[in-house]
Amino acid sequence: MVTPASNTLDKGLRLLEVVIDHGGGAPISLLAEEAGIPASTAHRILATLQRRGFVSRASRGNYLPGLTLIRLGRTRDMQGVLKAVSRPLLDSLAKRTGLTAHLGMLEDDMVTYLVKARGDANVLTQEGMQLEAYCSGIGKVLLAAMPERERERYLTSSPFVRLTANTIVDPEILRAALKTVRQTGHARDNGEIDPSVRCIAVPVRLDGRVFAAISISQSGPNPGGPGGEELLELLQQTARLIEASLQRRPIPAKQKAEHAT
Repeated sequence: MVTPASNTLDKGLRLLEVVIDHGGGAPISLLAEEAGIPASTAHRILATLQRRGFVSRASRGNYLPGLTLIRLGRTRDMQGVLKAVSRPLLDSLAKRTGLTAHLGMLEDDMVTYLVKARGDANVLTQEGMQLEAYCSGIGKVLLAAMPERERERYLTSSPFVRLTANTIVDPEILRAALKTVRQTGHARDNGEIDPSVRCIAVPVRLDGRVFAAISISQSGPNPGGPGGEELLELLQQTARLIEASLQRRPIPAKQKAEHAT
């Protein structure tokens, strides 16, 4: 006797395939149309898939592959998901502070900048570009979070090039700086790539592991650069919002309201 197929499961899998095909996100109306199911049915199925982490909801209600799919290796576009989730939050941060916001990941010991949200600051970076990790705020956060053996391999692998008078090129000094990053939970670039640019960076975690970092940067004569408890708190708050969006944790209404103001 042939076991009857589950009609609901079949619809859910068809809908999930459409979400994966779109990758960077699509509205529920388009997903339902391409899956051949009513929008109301798609809404119920997507709500279940979202609770289980198979889909994530980005800006303007667009649905895209979620963390569970990434873990299962069902999508190659983890960076695309991260960019879609973080971009509106970094745009809001840049608008609120007037500073330039970035999100980056470590690839082959270099920082790849995935998202750049422009504030008033004129920072000469581009999405997709790579910079050395040892002299950037984002890079220091990611290096500090490396397993000790990998971090020591990085610190002893080759000489560090001095890009400005402030660039840390001594491995011992850098090792101590990274220890401070682990202790304080944030890193700074004090004109180490460009003498006119200062930045502060914090980690973005997934299941307790640092896998990306965000920063705010300022370009100009201000020797202090971005600083102060309020700016650091805003940056950390944005990191928490990105983490919550990726991991489907509910975001407290108060925190959402504070970020929107």
